[in-house]
Amino acid sequence: MQIKKFVVMMALGAALTTSAQEINLGGTVKDATGAAIENAIVTLASNTSLKDTTDAQGKFLISTATAVRSGFKSGISSNVFSNIGFKGTTLRFSTTVPAGSGMVTLFSGSGKRVFAISLGKMEPGVQTCVLPQLAPGLYLMDISVDNNTVTRKLINTGKEIVVDGLHSNAAGTSRSIQATVAALPDTLKVKCPGFVTAIKQIDSYDQSDITITMTAEKIADENNLFGSILGKTDAEIDAKLDKAFQQLFYGNANDQKIYFEGDVGAYILDVNPSDNDVRSEGMSYGMMIAAQLDKKTEFEKLWAWAKKNMQNNNKTFGWKAGADGKIQDTGPAPDGEEYIAASLFIAGKRWNNSNYTTEGKSICGAMKSLFFKDGIIRFVPNAEYNDPSYVLPAFYEVFAEVDNGNQAFWKDAATKGRSHFQKVCHPTTMLGPYLANFDGSAYTQTVNNTPGNIYRDDCWRICLNIMMDWRFNKADAWQQTTFAPKHAAFMKSKHKPQYPEKMTLDGAIYGGAEHPEPCKGLVAPLGMLAFAIPDDENAQFFVQTLWDMEIPSGQYRYYDGLLYMMSLIHASGRFTLDH
Repeated sequence: MQIKKFVVMMALGAALTTSAQEINLGGTVKDATGAAIENAIVTLASNTSLKDTTDAQGKFLISTATAVRSGFKSGISSNVFSNIGFKGTTLRFSTTVPAGSGMVTLFSGSGKRVFAISLGKMEPGVQTCVLPQLAPGLYLMDISVDNNTVTRKLINTGKEIVVDGLHSNAAGTSRSIQATVAALPDTLKVKCPGFVTAIKQIDSYDQSDITITMTAEKIADENNLFGSILGKTDAEIDAKLDKAFQQLFYGNANDQKIYFEGDVGAYILDVNPSDNDVRSEGMSYGMMIAAQLDKKTEFEKLWAWAKKNMQNNNKTFGWKAGADGKIQDTGPAPDGEEYIAASLFIAGKRWNNSNYTTEGKSICGAMKSLFFKDGIIRFVPNAEYNDPSYVLPAFYEVFAEVDNGNQAFWKDAATKGRSHFQKVCHPTTMLGPYLANFDGSAYTQTVNNTPGNIYRDDCWRICLNIMMDWRFNKADAWQQTTFAPKHAAFMKSKHKPQYPEKMTLDGAIYGGAEHPEPCKGLVAPLGMLAFAIPDDENAQFFVQTLWDMEIPSGQYRYYDGLLYMMSLIHASGRFTLDH
């Protein structure tokens, strides 16, 4: 085996070690319109010391006679970053100073990105990174530390990994193969701020008319999780949103749609046969979806129906009515009021309608007087406990700016709401309860057939509320450092893809059985965890899961469908609080 390995290494050495030959590579770097690109860095992959920077005409010349242009600086200082090598599939390198972040990115010989691995924060010393399984072949590897990047040529021989002619071995030492360039074909790598890195394959070292076209870099919208994490295009995202909206609002009445037109407008129907009613919750979510997607006609119809059939004289809304418009319970459930007010503010801004803004302010006034105790929203008026899924700090910040006569009140509600989440969420699972006392302690009495300190359908919204607040305000570091990573890890551990419909806060199944089918309303909001932790694998999993999820249909499409639609809009980056 030792002799065989020696033969392989000698063969590879022969392939890599070419006689020192003259390099004369010249050409032009242009953008997609044909305009010259100045200050692009063109580097020969096989010998990164051979590089040039394009002039005002986009021209470059790489030559062994001129080598690197005088004064050119690139990469990481050798006294900061050194000793790049491999032991098996483990990349090892040394840093002498702390670094805030790092990234290893691998490109195929054709320039296609193979993978990127985040290194996180680094202390001085030896850094390691395990690469995924690679097919034998030629690659280009970028190692980035803070704002500096070094590029190395990587060859997987099938037996070991070679970096720029440096072979790894069990002892961790290496020997250098003395070579000017590798065997052809070779590649030119071109980098320039504002453009996607370009890779150009060459089959000769004597060329003067090379043309390299660079594509303008689209600045990633970190709030568009489907684009920034999954690489989905705007067209793909718009198509997915439209398909979901069309099915839930205009699909088959038997098992798809939840939006129905009535005498004075339209309503959102809880189609579950055991319910078959219209709720302020559903009306408010429907209005918010319509406002977010610029569906003015649907918004106007929903608002007209809710205002005529459900709004009380004190500006609150009865929480339940029949499809015929007859109110069944005049008592309000404040999640409806919160979403209706917020949707009116957004609609007022979007369609320049001050009447919507005025209506929203009157609803805020009613909420302030009826629903809050010590800055925490009640479950219903006069209740001495609350539903944490009704806590919406992101909306309270909006209310503070629009309902400016009560600005201090709403600011206080936002602050106390964030604190309430920290108190009620389990320290390990981050599951929040159906009900809680105002001080955050457990409310154990039975309401709607379950103890208050159980995780159930209402609670699925807690993740959405917290992540919406983080995305728009970033006012509570706990949401990013504690809630998001712990909740993502716990929920990933429960993925089968069925989830328990109800759980105790420590994650045990409540009631002895899982839901008979995946709870899409539970899973969909988990895609928003990536707002706080975009590099977390568990969070990325839920972004992909949300993207792959089928549009809710059938018996549970009312609640599942609304949370799915809301989560889609958030994760697409289209959700706005512009007011």
